[in-house]
Amino acid sequence: MRAPTCALVLALAATVAAQGPRLVDRIDSPLVYLALDAVPARTPSAPEHIGSVRRMLADPALDRLLGFASGGDVRPAPDSATGTLALLKDLIAKTAGELELAVTGFMPVQHGDVRVQVPLLAFRARLSTAEATRMHGVLADVARARPHRRVGGTETWALAARVPSQPAGQVEVTLVDNDLVVTNSIVAMDELLLPMTTSASRRVLAGDGRFQSLRERLAAPPGSLLLFGDWPRLGNRLGALADGLGGDLLEWSGLGAASAMMAALSPGEAGLTGTMLLSFPRSAAIDGWFSAVQSVPARALSDSLPAGGLGGLVLAMDPERAAGDTGVRFRELIQDVLDDFGLDFRRQVLGRLGQIGAMQVMFAPAGGGPSRLRAAYSLRARSRAAARELFDDLVRSTEVRRVGSVMPTRDRRDPKVLRLQLHGHAHPPGDRPHGPPPGGVPDGPPPGGPGAGRPEPHADLYLSVLDDVLLFAYDPAAIAQVHEEARQGNRKNRRDAVLGTTLQAVGDGKVAGLFDLDLTPVFAAAFGGNPQDWSGIPARHLGYVDLQKDGDGFVARLRVSSSR
Repeated sequence: MRAPTCALVLALAATVAAQGPRLVDRIDSPLVYLALDAVPARTPSAPEHIGSVRRMLADPALDRLLGFASGGDVRPAPDSATGTLALLKDLIAKTAGELELAVTGFMPVQHGDVRVQVPLLAFRARLSTAEATRMHGVLADVARARPHRRVGGTETWALAARVPSQPAGQVEVTLVDNDLVVTNSIVAMDELLLPMTTSASRRVLAGDGRFQSLRERLAAPPGSLLLFGDWPRLGNRLGALADGLGGDLLEWSGLGAASAMMAALSPGEAGLTGTMLLSFPRSAAIDGWFSAVQSVPARALSDSLPAGGLGGLVLAMDPERAAGDTGVRFRELIQDVLDDFGLDFRRQVLGRLGQIGAMQVMFAPAGGGPSRLRAAYSLRARSRAAARELFDDLVRSTEVRRVGSVMPTRDRRDPKVLRLQLHGHAHPPGDRPHGPPPGGVPDGPPPGGPGAGRPEPHADLYLSVLDDVLLFAYDPAAIAQVHEEARQGNRKNRRDAVLGTTLQAVGDGKVAGLFDLDLTPVFAAAFGGNPQDWSGIPARHLGYVDLQKDGDGFVARLRVSSSR
């Protein structure tokens, strides 16, 4: 796909017309399925906010935030993975009619010196009669397209821009009635145009009980962007892409036991609302830390919601569950790591832990270079004394075993930070900062111990104590920043109107967690501090996580309200 491809496809505006083969009825076992409603005709009864999802997707600011365009609006090559996603974003934003998109898989492609994963896609957009007529004229232009093949009696065209030596390099287009169909997968085009085989050999979403059940439960209003994912396959891919402690926590969560995921981004008078559901089948065993999550009144968590940096997430945890019969693999992993550190989980750790876990996200300007996000994770102990005793036990045992060391400080006010070597338990790719971080915690290799002096990114975990909280991070600067915010008195929770509205919506109901993210600092850095540049993109995202019964199984639900 090259520049002419973008010009060709992005010219296709749409309204309503006749319909061709729907992806939800035809594509076999998609990894991801996305659908967006048609924009209703403007009538006095049609609310203004109904098209707000499309307007946000069409906002040029979103290109900048997603890295699809630079300040000079230079877009990536469309045959790269990022370029493909940028093109899809434009298709979704600029097609006014009903559309569907399916990702059927990924294909490794060499793009210059980089090997990227290009998605195999099928896309359908409904066109107006006038646009369909114009499209026939475009396809008749030999400079843009050429007849390719007949599939089930339907003519298809190959776009002139192609990379024939690469998989997924051929873009195939056809018109069925007034529907434009575009794929870079021969298999997908065949599934759409050839007569249906027996239902036993085709696993389409229209006949998938998981899809139908989640869509009914979600009940997304008109104008919503709907996303469905085959979670066992999609979750593994997300886990592989994530890095740092966040990637480890996703991998260790046990959420891979879910059978399906569905999400919706919906318009509303006060902004956008996002909902994600993870469906767990009957008798699903969550083998990870998510098995220790419990439901509590939302207001019991609000005071523990991280207030520093960009905000964060707080979860209600039951440590006894983590040590029980559920989450076996996670419990064994924790015990294995603690054994290396010389601690017994049940005797020295479990009894000192409280019932709150949290993640705080921070924005780290990088001194003239690109800024990035970093995170600190925390577990609340039963008391300040319990947190200090656990920290001191860990210091003593790891120093004796030469697998940990307390970092030297530059000032008596600097936090006491223990650097732990993980010995291969978790060595994700890193975003280790260059140079010493603030707060006097040096970033050099630990003195002594196995692997000393080895420049292996993120082979270490940093631990500190703040009041009754144990802080963890792969980046020592994140721990220093949390301590600095506490010294400055910035940890008081932002109990503003937005949070109050969320708590009011939950009412007396119970939730497993609350989250609050304000990305204004990130937007300010991306747009040079001019708020007009991102005025159409929601910056504040606040919501909750809860657990719902679903027959003999259950559903984990994440609900977020986004506002500008």
